[in-house]
Amino acid sequence: MVFFAHLVLSFILYSFALATFDQKPWIPKANSGSVSSINPTVSISANWGHGGNVYFHFTNVDNKYVCALNFSIIVSSSQKFDEPWDVLKIGDNTYCLPTFANIAPGKAYSYGGMTINSGTLNPLPKLVVTAVQSTDKANCYGEPEFQG
Repeated sequence: MVFFAHLVLSFILYSFALATFDQKPWIPKANSGSVSSINPTVSISANWGHGGNVYFHFTNVDNKYVCALNFSIIVSSSQKFDEPWDVLKIGDNTYCLPTFANIAPGKAYSYGGMTINSGTLNPLPKLVVTAVQSTDKANCYGEPEFQG
């Protein structure tokens, strides 16, 4: 019985992982929103002197819902970092938010980040938004047309 329960739980967790993490990235077909509608910032989560963890924050300063966005990361030449977490890599130094990210007007998405392994955290990495898909609707599900 314990084996069967473990098997069922493993299947459920595996299915959830596939549905959540094995998704094809959604890349905006067109830049339907303004890149200036997003204010990207970085904050320090942990600092150990020769590196640390930073969080990404994407604040929607527009009156439309942001359904998708692409961004790049600029770090100083002395900083070495691991691949960011909770974002999807879609190209060389090009990332997009997960498909469930729906940023309402005046709200922020603050779940991604990265670890800097060497160098100091000064200056903080910079996020540059390169494309935005937005809509007037509160629910982005199925709203934007994506390629990929």
